Amino acid sequence: EAFFSMASEIPWIKTSQAKLGAFGFKKPPLKEKLLQKPKLRFIRDLLVSVQKATGFPAGLFTDEVMKASTAAFKEWSKDNKVGFLKRIHACVEAATGRRLNFTAEKAAAGLEPENTNLVLQGLADAAVLTKEGKVTMGPVLKKVGSTGWGGYPSSANQPDDGEAAAAAAAA
Repeated sequence: EAFFSMASEIPWIKTSQAKLGAFGFKKPPLKEKLLQKPKLRFIRDLLVSVQKATGFPAGLFTDEVMKASTAAFKEWSKDNKVGFLKRIHACVEAATGRRLNFTAEKAAAGLEPENTNLVLQGLADAAVLTKEGKVTMGPVLKKVGSTGWGGYPSSANQPDDGEAAAAAAAA
């Protein structure tokens, strides 16, 4: 009920609210204001909530990134911020098989929020595919490789599909 009271009239925000809201998490709230100019902390918090609900995108980022405090976010360089967004974008495209009109540099600067929302909607779509067993993280992580910033330095540290499936089952 609370979700629908904050439903937007802006089509791309409405779509993000519907797709991400389907997972039933409370934090972060899917408020129009937050989706109109998605900040990195908000995006990371969405990743954490979606991963808890579905197992996607397990292994994409290190624990250090997934558990970063507000103070830690302030320490991120521009390259870190852009790399973080590039990594999410690459993961969503690898999982969904769709090309998205998104520029990490622009998103990091708070520009083109409708395109950032396309990536967030793709995150939701990929999470549904993962939950349905149509996508597993092993092949996705191989495609993403070392793209962007914040991932594990080698594939040896990444959870395998069994661990990702266990994380999804535990959610």
